[in-house]
Amino acid sequence: GQPAAPHPLIQMFRSTWSKNLRLSVIICSNKVRTLA
Repeated sequence: GQPAAPHPLIQMFRSTWSKNLRLSVIICSNKVRTLA
């Protein structure tokens, strides 16, 4: 049969994952610079 549709939160997470990943990398690098 058809696979069950992913949870709406999972769909949201997948659609914004790349954006969030880039933001997280930027925020982490900024924190590292501040701590360094």
